[in-house]
Amino acid sequence: MGVSLDLGEGPFFGAELIPFLQVMEDSWRSRISQHVATFAALTRVKASFVGPDGLVLREGSGAYIQAEKPVSVGGQNASTAASGINQVSLAVSLQSASPGATGRGRFYMPAPGIGPDVGTGLLPEANAQGIASSMAGFVEDMNAGGFSSPVGDVVIASGGSTVRNIAPALRRVTLVRVGRRLDVVRSRANAIPEKYKTAPVAA
Repeated sequence: MGVSLDLGEGPFFGAELIPFLQVMEDSWRSRISQHVATFAALTRVKASFVGPDGLVLREGSGAYIQAEKPVSVGGQNASTAASGINQVSLAVSLQSASPGATGRGRFYMPAPGIGPDVGTGLLPEANAQGIASSMAGFVEDMNAGGFSSPVGDVVIASGGSTVRNIAPALRRVTLVRVGRRLDVVRSRANAIPEKYKTAPVAA
C-alpha cells in the first residue's frame, strides 16, 4: 500500500515518516485488530519513501530512506476469537477509477478472527461488510497520514510496461472490496514446519 505525497524534490529523510507510523499503528488498533485472530499480533510498523518507478528511495550512502517502530503493548488484537489458521487469510482488493489491471491492487490480511459459515463455507456477510468498512477507514486514515502538509492519497502504484507502452502511474484508491471466500497464503503455510504422525497398517 502506498501513499502519494507532493513533497517536492527532496531531500527526504526517514524521520519524516515517524508521525505516519503512529497513524498506521493507531488505525490498526481502532479499525483492523477487531477482525484478526488473537494469535496474529502486530509487532512493528514500517514505511519507506518510494519513487515514481515504484522503487524505494535511497540515501547517498545507498541505505533505504525508511523508518520503522515496534508496536507498543505487544500489538494485542481487539478480537476475542482465537479461531483462525495461520495460512488462511482474506484478500483485500483495492480499486481506483482507472479500468484494467493497472488500476487494481490487493493485499492479504492476517488470519481472520472468525471462521466461515457452516452452511455456505463463506465468511458471514455481516463480517465481510464490517471488514470492508474498516479497511476503507484504514485507507482514509492513511490519506490523512499524520503529515501536517500536504495530505496524501493511498495509491495503487503501477510500474508500467515498455512492451505495451504503458507509463508508470500512481492511481488513487477509491474503493475497497472484501470477498467472503477465504484465501490460502502459501508462503505462510510453508513457514510452518510440518510434523508428521504415523500409524502402521495391519497385514
